[in-house]
Amino acid sequence: MKIAIIADDLTGAGDTGVQFARGGMKTLVLLRSNPDRTPDADVLILDTDSRSLSAEEAYAKVRKAAEYVKICGAEVVFKKIDSTLRGNIGAELDAVYDAFQPDFVVFAPAYPQYGRVVRHGHMHVDGKPLHETEFAHDPKTPIADSSVPRLIGLQSVRKVGLVTEDDLASDDSALAAKLEQFRREGVAYLAFDSAGEDDLKRIVHLFDSLPYRVAWSGCAGLAPYLAGGVEAGKAALPKTWHPVLTIVGSVHIRTRRQMETALSLPDVRGVKLLSHLAVAGEVEWEEELERICREAGESLRSGFSVILYSSGSPEEIELAQKVGGVQGLTPVEVSNCISLALGLATARLLRDFPVNRLVLTGGDTAKQVSNCLNVHTFELIDEVETGVPVGILHGERPIYGVTKAGGFGSENVLAEAIKILQGEETTCAQS
Repeated sequence: MKIAIIADDLTGAGDTGVQFARGGMKTLVLLRSNPDRTPDADVLILDTDSRSLSAEEAYAKVRKAAEYVKICGAEVVFKKIDSTLRGNIGAELDAVYDAFQPDFVVFAPAYPQYGRVVRHGHMHVDGKPLHETEFAHDPKTPIADSSVPRLIGLQSVRKVGLVTEDDLASDDSALAAKLEQFRREGVAYLAFDSAGEDDLKRIVHLFDSLPYRVAWSGCAGLAPYLAGGVEAGKAALPKTWHPVLTIVGSVHIRTRRQMETALSLPDVRGVKLLSHLAVAGEVEWEEELERICREAGESLRSGFSVILYSSGSPEEIELAQKVGGVQGLTPVEVSNCISLALGLATARLLRDFPVNRLVLTGGDTAKQVSNCLNVHTFELIDEVETGVPVGILHGERPIYGVTKAGGFGSENVLAEAIKILQGEETTCAQS
């Protein structure tokens, strides 16, 4: 194994790992606990599914994953984090640091292609400070600050050194001197500004010429440079037509717009899960499960592809939280129940209909669907577009699948994913 990636959710595992797959490396996402044998892969990605756990639980899961890849002899270790800094950033960095004891963990969380840039230590998304975006109000992992060092410091007492745009613009000797000063001061985490692709490229190339032992951390934006500047691939998919089942659990406004575009395709039908019924009680949920599977099944039987989606307007989200609260559920538990409901419905539909093409959007949704289908690995092949991978879900039977984070993708990405998996387009769109 050359490279090990430890991700905190499934869509992040895929959007980062596929950067290596496109360069010809065999790349596998491992969805189950550490196997007895090291999988045969150049790049192995472990999904700890730890973003919404407590800091203590997240540390334990990431530490276990880090110890596993250490034993496997990974040459490069990359701790993948959310591109909007949600989750247990400090605790998970501590877990990697404790396992590998590097000179530094290089933390470069920018993703300029998706509007995520870091200036003067603060994350901005599409020009706004992170804490002023819709990510600040995430129902499971809200964000109250845009400062990268402060966000790390919420869960870690280790020193953070900030490397600014001005530092990156200086010559190599000046920057090397600053890093050496950080080392003498006991800095563990180097938080880098990145306003564009050239900054990310410079960060990676900088450590090629320095003597430090480093672990890496960031999101999919950093991955292409760790992969060595991969060439765009052209993955061939089967040409025969297949119906596609798309599962939308993300309530992000970008995903909902993408879904509306996909629903305008003439051979696609939508079925809405009333999310509050998934947490209303056993009888109500069973009736809702029967309804959505019946409606989706009728469309599949008639030759349509289907989008099964959770109700996601602000009013519908509030209703689900209110109904769940009556049942004694926390907001996180309500969200988990809705994702599980989509997973159970998917498993029933694939049991009853000859569907082996899936599009999954939203990290929690992708994970729950994969669990319900007993998927153990996701073999990455290529991208529909930047950050939206296509590959093969390996479980009881192979399934071609696309996974997409809620905040990623162009307006047409779900429509394009469906067309590719249906067999209308036989190679992935290249970025």
